[in-house]
Order: sequence, then C-alpha cells, then structure tokens
Amino acid sequence: RIISLARAPSTMQTRNLKKVEIVLPRLHPAQNEVERAPVKFRLIRAGRRSGKTTYGSRRAARKFLKGKRVLLASPSQNQVDAFWEKLN
Repeated sequence: RIISLARAPSTMQTRNLKKVEIVLPRLHPAQNEVERAPVKFRLIRAGRRSGKTTYGSRRAARKFLKGKRVLLASPSQNQVDAFWEKLN
C-alpha cells in the first residue's frame, strides 16, 4: 500500500493537497525476483499470463509516485488499456 499526497500545480496554494490511497497489486515470486535484481535495465522474457503487465504497471506507479517521469509505449490501444486497467 502506498499513500501519497497528490500535489496541486506549484502556482496553487498548499491547501489544495488531497490525500490519495493507491493499492498496488502484490507480486508473485517470479516478479519479486525481477524486482529485486540489482540492475539498471530489466528485460523480461516470459509467456502469456505471466504477469508482465501487472509488474510493469506497478513499477510505473511506484516511479511516478516518487516524482519520476513514466512513458508508456505500446503497439496497440488494447495493450495501453490493459496497462491502465491494472492501476484502476
């Protein structure tokens, strides 16, 4: 569970902060192994229904909440929709 404050644009006053609770999916053992790997880049070679989208959406959400930029690139809108559905 990650609890974060959604910040208003810097031109607005701090009274506009809103508390947001985000519940991220739990990782299964293979995803945990990838998450703990001490590497800069991760290449995941896995079959269908192995949790790649779930892992990617969870990782992107955690980076975003730390103030990092997140770019999602996909060959189809269906894949983009699947990604965002994991976060909703």
